Amino acid sequence: MTTKIPKIEVKARDMSVNPRMLRREGRLPGTVYGNKMDPVSIDLDNKSFTYLYKTQTLHLASLEKEGKSLTVLVKNIQTDPISQEILNVEFLQVTKDHKVSLKVPIVLEGEAPAYKKGATLLQLLTNLDVSCLPSNIPEVIVFDMTTIEDVDVTISVNDFTYPEGVETTMADGTAVFRICSPKGTDAEGDEAEAATAG
Repeated sequence: MTTKIPKIEVKARDMSVNPRMLRREGRLPGTVYGNKMDPVSIDLDNKSFTYLYKTQTLHLASLEKEGKSLTVLVKNIQTDPISQEILNVEFLQVTKDHKVSLKVPIVLEGEAPAYKKGATLLQLLTNLDVSCLPSNIPEVIVFDMTTIEDVDVTISVNDFTYPEGVETTMADGTAVFRICSPKGTDAEGDEAEAATAG
């Protein structure tokens, strides 16, 4: 599995400039750590990184600094809860022979036959926690909805088919989504029947 890794130009951060002022100058503060290296403070172009973040599933990146490159995992992105402006980025250095843990978006593909029975979707998770080598990181994990014919079905992490070399780190049986009965049918009908019998 080959994934194109975007290149991000970075430079050593001037710690005398506070983060707010740095962002006003069009730069974004960040940190690189991992693989027995001490944390390093960097800054990068805010506009370019924001574009990458909003237009593609961003997992791996190559940090480019003074002719040298470093493969990293985009580990954490801090955003403003109101404006959604990116405030800070954390990168984890990775090596090709060590597994990484990350969240991968879920894509529900196709239409479930159960929808024709009036069923509705209740999605509980939008990402799955997985572990794999950097070369095996998938952009998304797909579930084929056309296989679901019945209502009142719960799909868990165990029901997904994972790409080769990828495994979930979530507990067995963790629910991802449910296909629910049409509102006002099964459950209310059973209650009404029980009340009549009483």
